[in-house]
Order: sequence, then C-alpha cells, then structure tokens
Amino acid sequence: MALNRSSWPPGRVAGLEQSLFRAGTVALWSACAVHFCTACAVDSREVSSLDPGVSGAAGQGSEAGVGRITEVAGGSGAGSVSGDSDPSEPGSSAEPELAVQVPCSANAGCTEPLGHCLPSTGRCVSCVPGAQRCTAGAVELCNADGAWARQITVCGECIPDSTDCSDETPRACSSAGRWVERSACAGSQPVCIAATASCVCNETSCGAGELCSPQTGSCEPELTDCPAIDPTQGSEDNDLGVVSVRFDPNGSATATIQNIGSGLISLAPQRGTLCNGADNCIFLSDDVSITLEPGESFERTLLATLPSGGEVALLSGFPPNVIGFGYVAWGSGPAGNSLEALANADFPYWRSGDRVVVQSGDTGFVCTGRADIASGYISCNP
Repeated sequence: MALNRSSWPPGRVAGLEQSLFRAGTVALWSACAVHFCTACAVDSREVSSLDPGVSGAAGQGSEAGVGRITEVAGGSGAGSVSGDSDPSEPGSSAEPELAVQVPCSANAGCTEPLGHCLPSTGRCVSCVPGAQRCTAGAVELCNADGAWARQITVCGECIPDSTDCSDETPRACSSAGRWVERSACAGSQPVCIAATASCVCNETSCGAGELCSPQTGSCEPELTDCPAIDPTQGSEDNDLGVVSVRFDPNGSATATIQNIGSGLISLAPQRGTLCNGADNCIFLSDDVSITLEPGESFERTLLATLPSGGEVALLSGFPPNVIGFGYVAWGSGPAGNSLEALANADFPYWRSGDRVVVQSGDTGFVCTGRADIASGYISCNP
C-alpha cells in the first residue's frame, strides 16, 4: 500500500520517517551482531591435533578421523571436536583413542580399538609400545604413548625385527623386510616357537625315557630309580627277551625287546608280532627289517596295556596259528585271551603262572636276571 504524505502535516511526516529509520537501524544492527558473533564462535575455535599436519582454524590440512577435544572460545566449557565428529554432540570424537579414558588395570576394562592398558599412565590405548604392523604398504610402530606412528620403512616380505617359524625353522625379518632363516630345530629342542623364533621341546616331542624340562626347554633324561638292565637267558633258545616295560600316562605301554643271546638276530617286517592278549597285537616291525647284535634292543608301544595286569608275548605272527619265542606277564595278567600257553607251546619261554609284581606308584619294571621267570624282574620307574 502506497503512503500518501501530501495530506499529512509536515511535523507528522518527519516524526514517522525518523521512527522508521530508527527501527530499520536496530534490525540491521541485530542481524549483523548475530552474524558477527556466530562467525567469532566458529573462527576463534582453538584447534589442536596429534598430527603435525593438522593446523588452521578452518581445519585445513586435517586428516579424516583424527581429532582432539578442544574448547570453544567464550563458551560455557562444553567441548567441540575437530575432525569427522558431529559437533552437535558435545565431547564426541571420531577417534576414541584421543578421548579422555577411564583408568585401567592390566587389560581390565580395555576394549578394541583401545584394547591395551598402558602401565605408565593407567589408560587404555591402541597398541603395546614397540609393536609393529604393516598398513597400506608402510611400517607402523607403536610409540611410547600407545599410538600407531608411521615409519619411513616400506613393508617387504615382513615387518623388520619380527620373528616367525617356517615349519620347524626359526626366522627373523631383516631391516630390509626380508626373512632370514636360522638353523632348524632338532635334537633335544625340536619345536619352533614363532613369537621368539627359538627352539624348545614339548610334552610330545621327547623320546622314550625323556621329559621336556620347563626350565631349559630341552628334552632331558627322565629320572629313574631302576637298576641297570642286565638280562640273562632262561635257556639257550631264549634269544629275545622283553627286558623292560614302561607304562605311559595315556594307557599304553612301551616294551623294550633285546637280543639276549650270543648270535645275530634278523627280524623281517610284518612277520613277528608283539601282543597283550590275542586281540591286541602289532608287528615287531611295520616296514623295515630289524637286525640286532647281541645286547642291542628296540622299542614298541602297545595300546590298552595297564600296570594292573597284562602280558607281552613275542609270536611268529597273529594268533592262533603261530609259535612263541618270548613272554612276560605281570599283575593280574591279561584280562582275557591270554597267550601264555601259546607262547610256551613249542618251548617253555616263561614259567607258567608267574607274575611280576608292580609296586604302587611305580611306572614299570626291568629285567636284572633270568628273562623267563618273574623273580628276574624288578618293579621301578623306567
């Protein structure tokens, strides 16, 4: 609607014009003040970062996901976050590693991505200081503050100074990122440990009569209270003797068979057998010939053979149509299908009904006299 001032008194017109001018000036000043204060609140924000490349009030040169809680100048103390966080959520951060953390003890209370407790500060951090990893082709080292820091080294086959095992061969990564192999694990330390690239033993890697020492990490002779094995023949035909039986923790038993005669003995593969009852037999040799000079011996393990009672029969093959050439029995004897009569059918290799007594707590027995009678054996820990 147009304003017709011609019909108004001059004083009235001047007063109206001054009122409108004052109102417009106030409105314009208010709009400007709002804009100016808003700009001040944004531009005066104090920006900081752990990354030296992040600088500038407007976030120029900053990396996504890197930020730190900072205060807004002139604010009430609520925090804003530089980086990719939502500024509408006070105290939020796109990188929780840099947020204020609650105290931790060991790894208690620490969860990924801050899964490790830093003892020097009692705070949850990203990694264990000194750890390394390969990210996007570059090596990253965990610094003293528990944060990943990129190195100038480029990843090759491996991360420098890391260790590993190739089968049972330890290896370490050189400064050029290449694996360097060491001597293969063998002998008393046949097992490779990847974390340390070192050779040790374990419970299954040691041989008969040996134990894996937790102190040295080597297979060492098992302590024994047994006297020396010293068998004699019961007769001139008693050339093979069962000179030791050791009961293993898994319910099996290892028998030592020795040439107790005066001549050479040759055993063809898959011919002779070792039995504890007619239903529990194995070959003396599965795939190779065994040749024994006088005094030489070998070992075989029979399953389901316990210290409470059993037998070891040396036969020419699998029962029943075979002949025997060695025998020993202990405790209550075999549970069933005993081979004692069969072992003695061609020649008496054992005094019928004799039983070696295995004392409580002992793990077996050894032969120190005649190999055809129970009194020739002593209970002990072979």
